[in-house]
Amino acid sequence: MSTPDTDPTMQHLRAVDQLIGQGALLAAATQLDEAARAAPGDPRVYLMGARMAEAAGRPQEALAYLRRAAGLSPQWAAPVTELALLLARQDRHTEALAAARQAVALAPDSIDVLHRAIHVAHQTLNPHLALQWLEQVLRLDPGNASAQLQVARDLSQIGEYRQSLAAYAPLVEAYPAHADIRLGRAKTAILAGEHAQARQDCAALVAGEPDNPTYRFWLEVAHGQVPPTQPAAMTQALFDGYAPQFDRHLVEGLQYQVPARVAALVAARYPDNRLDLLDAGCGTGLLGKHLGRIQGALVGVDLSPRMVEQAARLQRYDQLHTGDLLDFLVATPDAHYDVVAACDVFIYVGDLTAVIPQAGRAIRPGGHCIFSCEAAQPGEADLVLRPSTRYAHQLHHVQALCTAAGFDDTTFEPATIRVEDGERIEGYIVVARKAA
Repeated sequence: MSTPDTDPTMQHLRAVDQLIGQGALLAAATQLDEAARAAPGDPRVYLMGARMAEAAGRPQEALAYLRRAAGLSPQWAAPVTELALLLARQDRHTEALAAARQAVALAPDSIDVLHRAIHVAHQTLNPHLALQWLEQVLRLDPGNASAQLQVARDLSQIGEYRQSLAAYAPLVEAYPAHADIRLGRAKTAILAGEHAQARQDCAALVAGEPDNPTYRFWLEVAHGQVPPTQPAAMTQALFDGYAPQFDRHLVEGLQYQVPARVAALVAARYPDNRLDLLDAGCGTGLLGKHLGRIQGALVGVDLSPRMVEQAARLQRYDQLHTGDLLDFLVATPDAHYDVVAACDVFIYVGDLTAVIPQAGRAIRPGGHCIFSCEAAQPGEADLVLRPSTRYAHQLHHVQALCTAAGFDDTTFEPATIRVEDGERIEGYIVVARKAA
């Protein structure tokens, strides 16, 4: 009987795996062909073929390999699990979840399969299903701290704040110096209205790292204050993690139409398509996608490197930059763009007293600043931090900032920014024209 060390197919596949890791894909393909000739019906060959195809940038070929592997060994959970993961990476959510369920049904006692299925559930934005599988993990391994932490996070995500706090409590007791655990409980405590608990946790975090801007931000929030802006590291981490499923979640899940509307507003003012435009906080390039090709420079800047990577794939932008928006504007020469656009960016920037004047300086006379804001309600402050950690702005305050920055014609168009948990998040799109 062959063992893993003497199995000739396994030896070939180990060699293929090493070559893929080294980026030697041509040599890997040669080795894989040898393995396929030696064992044409071995599903492990097709599993490795899928890995090689994805490394080579051929996602459909990878998918075909995994379907073949699963078909050759329908009772083996490994290829079905890998199929689920690949489908999730390709945003084929329904198929991914079906494959993940099949994998769990094939190996309900495999913690590895369950963890991979949980990852698929998170990738496909299904925390309820993730919680179901996390419960299975904890039945098999009650002391699994990683699973316990994910339960606490997912409970908070679905709005079960009291249950989430109960799940966090033993984790904080067991790991009092674990910053992610304590910060997670602090955020949930704020959402639950347990501000004393949030202040205690945030104070402990700041005591451990006094110069950490994210911990200081949450300490202010726990004390009922409104920090003027989000720390750059906090926003970057949010969107780096969000990048792979960003477009699908926003457009399909949250009915997000701001980039399409901003593109239409730009087209109405520049019907010949001749303009230089800065897409401030470009994200994955949704505005560039709606604008299409323009007769001028389309430049994007975003804090998140992973978002910028997604935008680069569109091949619509002449330049893409990773960095802080205000820093980028400060470094921009005077009168450099016809339009500065910001789609749902200022909801993370917060205080606009520096950003709007810098945008105005960077715009040519007669040019435009076009951006969206969430609306603060009558009686609220000029700047409000929502429980979502997004900022809302009073319209009259934004208008005053635009006037002071040299915009002589500012219009406000009411807009539903997104639909979240069945509720319409209301805001407005600003079109501010710089004096000629």
